[in-house]
Amino acid sequence: MNEIFRTHRRSFLAGSLLALGGGARTAFAQDVQGGYICADCGCASDGKHFAAPGSCPSCGMPLIPAQVLQAPAKPQLKVAILVFEGVQIIDFCGPYEVFGQAGYEVFTVGATAARLLTAMKLQITPTYAFGRSPAADILLIPGGNTNDARHDAATLDWIRNRHAQNRMTMSVCNGAVILAQTGLTATTFHNAIDGLATEFRNVKVINDKRFVDNGKIITTAGLSSGIDGAMHVVSRMEGKMDATLVARNLEYDWNEETKFARAALADYPICKAFGDRLRLYLPDGSAGIVESSTGDRSSWKAVWRLESKFTGSEIVQALSARITDVLKWQTEPASGSASQQTWRFTDPRNRKWTVRLSSAQTSQSGVKQVMMTAILAA
Repeated sequence: MNEIFRTHRRSFLAGSLLALGGGARTAFAQDVQGGYICADCGCASDGKHFAAPGSCPSCGMPLIPAQVLQAPAKPQLKVAILVFEGVQIIDFCGPYEVFGQAGYEVFTVGATAARLLTAMKLQITPTYAFGRSPAADILLIPGGNTNDARHDAATLDWIRNRHAQNRMTMSVCNGAVILAQTGLTATTFHNAIDGLATEFRNVKVINDKRFVDNGKIITTAGLSSGIDGAMHVVSRMEGKMDATLVARNLEYDWNEETKFARAALADYPICKAFGDRLRLYLPDGSAGIVESSTGDRSSWKAVWRLESKFTGSEIVQALSARITDVLKWQTEPASGSASQQTWRFTDPRNRKWTVRLSSAQTSQSGVKQVMMTAILAA
């Protein structure tokens, strides 16, 4: 990609000079200080200066007035990314790509420079260890298995030191727990929202934003949200138009005003009961196949199809016990018939839910349909 960029850049500059015409080029030559050079294209004449205009003897492209490339360069921003055993890949790689495309110098930093394993067993080697890492303008703290990192004195000291000296600190996913001691407004991975709010009472936890900007500190929701957080940082540093061009080069459909926030969706009780992949199992070993899972921030409906010898009422009874056991919230007594149950819960965020579970026989022998709905009170 860099070679393509250099070729396009060289062609553009050369084309601009050719458009001047021979006479104009000669007149222009009299006003140029520093002679002529070949644009940085990788040929043998890169870096050489020529006294007169003409063609590069190595690559044949027109020489460029040296002054064209002598404008003072904007200082390159530096981004330090903390990595640790069990770090989530997309949490640091997504922002790494954004910052790299923005022209920033990006490097990883670990407690040591030894190789480590990410959450999905990818082997990575930090660029620097804490004691040798250079200063950075931006510090990124990704999530993953943060249990060791958040309790490691050397890691916390390094973060505090870097945060005191840098321009901005950003966390991704449950990397927010490492920053939570500061009393910031924060968001995190949807499954970590309750834990963050419970453990850090001085933190205002937000569940309906993809990222939260506190000025010097930015926290994002989980996984791919780090890309949006990094895009927001670039927008703040370089301006929205420049960030838009970075996103376009990434082929990323960036929308700074997006309303999508995973933790705000009304499938919260359903995922609490059956997991994010909605795995439904019965005591007889049968497993449900998810047919649909749709909704918005106020209501959600999940539908499974399964083959089981259980009757509809037996299925509801078996799943009701699981729901009651997993959702250890404030619960009103369940109501309904043998093949349909209704609960009213108040979750840890003090939101009131109505949850219904039902099962019915389909037109196919032995095949049942199970439906669970969750409705959030206004």
